[in-house]
Amino acid sequence: FDHYNALLAQQHPESYTVEAEIDNALPQGTRSGTGDLKITAVKLLSNGTDTNVIEQGKPITVRLSLIAYKKVDQWCSGISIRDRFGNTIFGTNTTMLNIEHPVMNKNDTAYIEFNFPNLTIGPGSYSISAALHHADSHIVATYDWWDKAEIFEVNTSPDTFSEGLCQMPVNCKLHPVSRGDEN
Repeated sequence: FDHYNALLAQQHPESYTVEAEIDNALPQGTRSGTGDLKITAVKLLSNGTDTNVIEQGKPITVRLSLIAYKKVDQWCSGISIRDRFGNTIFGTNTTMLNIEHPVMNKNDTAYIEFNFPNLTIGPGSYSISAALHHADSHIVATYDWWDKAEIFEVNTSPDTFSEGLCQMPVNCKLHPVSRGDEN
């Protein structure tokens, strides 16, 4: 499916690459794009420290580092988090968040941070995919799309009060309707 999306976004075949990354220690990922902007690193940070194990409910930051190989006027950065089956459980980008990026000139570098005040997904294995594309859509131009750029594990927290893919705020109150006989 990742490969299919990469082929859909391909506008100028002569300047567009699609490659599979093979690492015996990690699941295979797909990377595609024109390379005008390139992600140089994807890091998951907990309290400013690089990690791949997170406790449920704790704050995390996803940091994308990038470099421009050509001048790019309008662009967007985004991430998605997928479960071990490849289902997207969360995704956003800077266009959705109403954040405009400055023009990137050749050899400019930058990093973007997506901050989560508390990670509310359930325990399990997840991957982060990251993308740099035209501000309007990845169909207009995809500069770099990196599936499975980072793999991480979420562990149960002692504060966990639910199960499943996410931990959602919930309140519960018992309302006695009537009392029967004590006998």
